[in-house]
Amino acid sequence: MGIEKLNLVWPEWTVTEQLGEGTFGKVYKAVRDQHGVISTAAIKVISIPQNEAEVLSVRFEGLDENGTRAYFESVVSNFINEIKAMESLKGTSNIVNIEDYNVLEDTDKIGWHIFIRMELLTPLTYYRAVKTMDEAEVLKLGQDLCQALELCAQRNIIHRDIKPENIFVSSFGDFKIGDFGVARELKKTSSLSKKGTPNFMAPEVNEGKTYDLTADIYSLGLVLYMLLNNNRLPFLDPYAQIVSFQDKQNALNRRLSGEELPAPCEASTKTAQIIQAACAFDPAKRFQTPTAFKNILASMAGRVSDTVPPPVAAPVAAPVEEPIVTPVRPATPEAPRQVHVPVIDYSWDNTWKIKLGFFAVTVVALIIAGYMGINFIRSGGSQVTNVMTQLETGNHSHALLLAGNISSNMQQRSLQNNLQNRLNAITVEFLSNDIDYGTALTEISAIERMGFDVLYDNIANSRDSITRINNSRVAFNTAETMYARGNFSTAITHFGMVEQDDTNYFTAMQGLRRASDAYREIALANAENYYDLGNYGAAIRVLDSALRVIENDSALMQQLANFQESYIDEVIARVGEMVEYGDYASAVSRLNSALFMLPNNTRLSMEVDRVEGLRPVSLGTVTLVDSYGYEHVLENITDSFGNVHNQGHSFAPRHGPWSHNHRDAHSKYNLNRDFTMFTAYFVAPSGLDTNLVFTVEIFLDSDPMPVIRLEDFTVRTSPTPISIDVTGTTTMDIRVAARSTGRYTSPRHSIYLVNTLLTR
Repeated sequence: MGIEKLNLVWPEWTVTEQLGEGTFGKVYKAVRDQHGVISTAAIKVISIPQNEAEVLSVRFEGLDENGTRAYFESVVSNFINEIKAMESLKGTSNIVNIEDYNVLEDTDKIGWHIFIRMELLTPLTYYRAVKTMDEAEVLKLGQDLCQALELCAQRNIIHRDIKPENIFVSSFGDFKIGDFGVARELKKTSSLSKKGTPNFMAPEVNEGKTYDLTADIYSLGLVLYMLLNNNRLPFLDPYAQIVSFQDKQNALNRRLSGEELPAPCEASTKTAQIIQAACAFDPAKRFQTPTAFKNILASMAGRVSDTVPPPVAAPVAAPVEEPIVTPVRPATPEAPRQVHVPVIDYSWDNTWKIKLGFFAVTVVALIIAGYMGINFIRSGGSQVTNVMTQLETGNHSHALLLAGNISSNMQQRSLQNNLQNRLNAITVEFLSNDIDYGTALTEISAIERMGFDVLYDNIANSRDSITRINNSRVAFNTAETMYARGNFSTAITHFGMVEQDDTNYFTAMQGLRRASDAYREIALANAENYYDLGNYGAAIRVLDSALRVIENDSALMQQLANFQESYIDEVIARVGEMVEYGDYASAVSRLNSALFMLPNNTRLSMEVDRVEGLRPVSLGTVTLVDSYGYEHVLENITDSFGNVHNQGHSFAPRHGPWSHNHRDAHSKYNLNRDFTMFTAYFVAPSGLDTNLVFTVEIFLDSDPMPVIRLEDFTVRTSPTPISIDVTGTTTMDIRVAARSTGRYTSPRHSIYLVNTLLTR
């Protein structure tokens, strides 16, 4: 079942064609005609599992039907949660809108089909094929997608799969990012999470390292690179008519190794520098926020004045021009006044005049030096002030330039102290909502690029503080939105992410209690409905899921315990019926399914041991004490009547014309008083000598009288059942003798004991 069931979901929509196919599903174009108004949409259909092979693969791992269903239910739940998260981005101009979604479950097998209705757009790959994009339009694409990434950053989402196939164009010329199929929240990103497309993947993602929002900036930079490089990625010849697979692999290896990217062949010098900076191998050297990247691109397109600096250690010091700001120069000290020094008479009588002259010259020199020192300090102080002014007004590149002109150790220390105070002020201003997150991060990055190693810890602490609070604010806003929509589980999760030093903390805790109460009430009601219908397993799953959202909730835990006991009682009662009918295999399977849902449950484990103890065993599993002419045969046996038996116990007594050649075959077993009944069949194999006659006797313990005796057993005797009460028996001895009624025959021929069962 797939798109052919669309009429069950949205009967007013009609599919006209298939647009594409991805990893998990297919995308179709659909139209709707209501009162003469024609509407269009793209409908994506995701099937879980995609085919029977996926079901068999999960079953192969040891899961029964219930466990397999629970596994695929969790996959469906993950998809639905991601769709709900994307709904919070609905209405933005640069993210593909999800208009509606629905889920249908198969009734005849394990399977679900998720229907997602989205706005119908033109894929960039098609748009690029039929239209030439100049540099201005490529820059617009970059700005539009940066705006999308800004919103993702506010929601703590990394897209992780930005590539041309996931970029679309609206009828108004707006570029949009879609397919968040591999997007995840930032807090879930780890070295174990490697998703995306290798051709546009950031090096740190490819290597399985921890990554952040700059991974998306890198991928977007590569898209811009390709669009301005004759549709070729770095290290591929943009003018070659044929590009081999090996060429592409070599280019990919060079890019991921950290080799500096050449400039795109169709980009202007400054645009190329910006793209190279976005695609820096070191994440710390890229644009740190989508806002910074967007503003640089906008400045190149002439939309806004450039007040955003290039990222740390970009390939060039200043990839775009900035407004010229004339630095404040140190004031020039006034020339000292001319001091008239009279001609000194060096005669002895004028000694006092000489001393007075030297004293006067020294005083004048000190006055001049002091005046110049004061002006030097004042000029240096004005330089530090100018740096801080440029920094605080957002002209970061010029602040960096002025800071680089300060060479005095004294002024360096003064600037360092001012920057430390500014870092503290940035944190305070952000906490009081005087500046936004992007502005704060950009200014901190500018301070970091000034290169004061002693400020490293202060910079890291400021960045961590505002990021932590920003994440907290985003979580609070998401929680409020999800609560208003009735998505209480997501609201609970995000209310719990609000930090204690966030001004929203008290309100968040109130919201957490409201959402928890609402979610608990719904979970208990749903579980009760399942319980009333006798579907104890579903009731338990509902409460288990609820307890993963509201941990250690006493009401949920108490009801779960009650339902679990009822479920265990029902399972054990059903198992008892199966054992009574001798269906031990089904009984053990039912218990194992229950243990999958309730692992390590003592009652269920004990019941498994009890049933396993009751299950009959083959004679071949007990200890053989003594034997002659006996063999436990594992291959198939065909008897003289054409019946096939999968294994048996062969008895081949010696016989012949002379009495001393006769010897009985026998096997003696230790039953250890563990069993109550022994059942089996004696059969003659096909090809047995028709002149042979067998006698079978079975003895228990030391009793000289056999408990059973079969005489005149021949090839013409049909399979013969035996049944012996072995309650309290320690040993059982089976003896088989043979004689020939005709001509001399081979001294050994066998008969078989098959279908042996010892019941406890």
